Amino acid sequence: MVAYVLRQRQFIATQQFVQEHGGSLQFDLVDGNYMVDLHGDAATDETIQKLVPTLKELPTGFTLIGPGEERSFWISLDGSSISDAGIGKLCELRMGWLNLSGVSITDATARRLSQHATIYGIVLNKVHLSDSAIAQLRASKPNATVTVDGDSE
Repeated sequence: MVAYVLRQRQFIATQQFVQEHGGSLQFDLVDGNYMVDLHGDAATDETIQKLVPTLKELPTGFTLIGPGEERSFWISLDGSSISDAGIGKLCELRMGWLNLSGVSITDATARRLSQHATIYGIVLNKVHLSDSAIAQLRASKPNATVTVDGDSE
C-alpha cells in the first residue's frame, strides 16, 4: 500500500508538472501506458527538454509492486516548433507510440526512429520526409504500424 501511495503521488506531481508546461499526461487504465500530449504553444523543443527528465522518473518496468508493468509512453505532438532535437530528446523515453502532426523534422529523425527499440506505432501527418526515409522507417519496423498522412502500411 505504501508503494502504491508513493507512486500515485509521483504520478500526480508529474501530471501537474506537465500541465504547468501546457501539456497533458494521462494514465491509460487498459494497457497501463502513459499518454503525453503537447499541442500548439506547448509543443516546443524547449518544453520537451524540460519534461523528459521528469517523465523518465516514472516507473516503466519492474517496480516495488512486482514485475509485468511494462509501461511505455504514447506521445502525441502537434506543432511546428518541434524539430529533430526535440524528437531526439523524446527518444530517451521508452516510447511505444508516437503521433506527429505538423512537426518540422528531417530524414535524420526518421532514421533515429527506425532504430528506436520499443516503438511499435508511428503516425506522421503533415511532416515532410522523403519517400526513402519513410521506406526505411517502414522496413526497419516490419511489425509496427507506420501511418503517413492517413495512409498506413
